[in-house]
Amino acid sequence: MNVRELNDSSLVRLEFSKRKTVLVPRNHGVYVLSNYFDSILYIGVSKNLQRRMLEHLNSEEKKNLTPEGRAYWFFYKVCSENEARPEERGWILHYALHEGKLPYFNKIEA
Repeated sequence: MNVRELNDSSLVRLEFSKRKTVLVPRNHGVYVLSNYFDSILYIGVSKNLQRRMLEHLNSEEKKNLTPEGRAYWFFYKVCSENEARPEERGWILHYALHEGKLPYFNKIEA
């Protein structure tokens, strides 16, 4: 499933690289890791988007090549703490209904 299919025009897209982390806010929000072609690899939520991006960048699993490609883009949306978790669940449910499975890196239901 492509990130565009989440139908959220407020998503910001940055290259998934350490040099881009300074551009990510330290706010609550939801995010997506995708491959170069915007296919979703992971959907998540965080109290600190910048810290979470760095955690993923420090994970060998998230940096390595997968059957669905390598994580290349970090999409994020700043939202309140009360909005973040339901937004993430909605995205995961939308993905699961569309694909019949969870995104590659989402190991368990959120």
